Amino acid sequence: MKWKWETTPGRTNGKKSVPKGLIPLCKSLFLQDVCIALGKRMKAVRYANRELTIVAAFKEGEDHERLEGEARSLDNRTHIVLWADSIAWVSHSDRFRQEDETTFELHADLSLMDSEAIAELLRRSLINLEEVKDVWQSRALP
Repeated sequence: MKWKWETTPGRTNGKKSVPKGLIPLCKSLFLQDVCIALGKRMKAVRYANRELTIVAAFKEGEDHERLEGEARSLDNRTHIVLWADSIAWVSHSDRFRQEDETTFELHADLSLMDSEAIAELLRRSLINLEEVKDVWQSRALP
């Protein structure tokens, strides 16, 4: 089952749409805390991107819950996935490069950060990843 916290009106892509302002429900307390912290200040993220989607997703009977965020502007796309075990995957592509060429991609361990700090990192990354690449790289997994 998926919940979609969408800030672009009218784009549901066949997924259950959650009304604006509501936070997706997560089974994981860690992801729920991040969702609540993230939802407190999303205005700047919404204005900085042409399309913004945040989805909480899990498979019934499995323990692989995740929070996904994707931001698209006119010239780039940033995709972030955060799993319940506090591992994150970040991918950033420049629209003017080849379709399959990624300009930045890594896995990071965010277990030493609190939910407010993670939410702020996600917000800043979805607005302008260039500003926080060093933070992601400092937490990169080998």
